[in-house]
Amino acid sequence: MSINIIATGKYLPGKPIQNSDLKQFPEEIQAIIYAKSGVEQRYQIAKDGSTSDLAAAAIDNCLSKANIAPDAIDGLILSTSTPDHLLPQTAAITQGKSHLKNAFAFDINAVCAGGLFAYHIAESLLLTN
Repeated sequence: MSINIIATGKYLPGKPIQNSDLKQFPEEIQAIIYAKSGVEQRYQIAKDGSTSDLAAAAIDNCLSKANIAPDAIDGLILSTSTPDHLLPQTAAITQGKSHLKNAFAFDINAVCAGGLFAYHIAESLLLTN
């Protein structure tokens, strides 16, 4: 049995903030930010927004692209180092916002490697089913 990714989703809030918009940093520091990180722009969520809002919007985008109904989803593994709260977990909040009524949901916190760990956890769950 093999595992395939059939769709991905994304969501970026608001308008992009360019490095040149960061007036608190001199231009030479802005160049260093780009040289060290490759980051040219970033997005800032609204003050009343949350990680679960971003995740739910990305899930909605993914499900729409894949033409899959929310109730067909069996599980949600959410990798974040910026949870809404410690309890309830951000995955559970996101599950409700995305109407994934048949899905289990849990968070993992593995910072940069989180996406890879989430993929391997999902793969393990699917292959042992």
